[in-house]
Amino acid sequence: IDGWRFVWECAGATGLDPLPLTLRELAWAFQGHSYGELERLAELMALIANCHRDPKKPAIRAYDIWHRPGAKRPKSGSALTVDYLHGLREAFTKRK
Repeated sequence: IDGWRFVWECAGATGLDPLPLTLRELAWAFQGHSYGELERLAELMALIANCHRDPKKPAIRAYDIWHRPGAKRPKSGSALTVDYLHGLREAFTKRK
């Protein structure tokens, strides 16, 4: 592939200005953007698959469909704690 074409395709996909970035930085941004898109697609695929699965079988997770190379398997069923919910409330609401 032509070098400049690759630069502009990566910039177009990520929405970044390529001029202040090195080619390596732009390629990393493109790879991260692509992984994010694949993770969102895997979430949707898992949602659709779980809507049509046999209720006696375990739920399918997005990690089972696709995961980043070298990623560790997420813990199943991480519990929401009151402290975590309070932290979310503080992060997303303005207190006066």
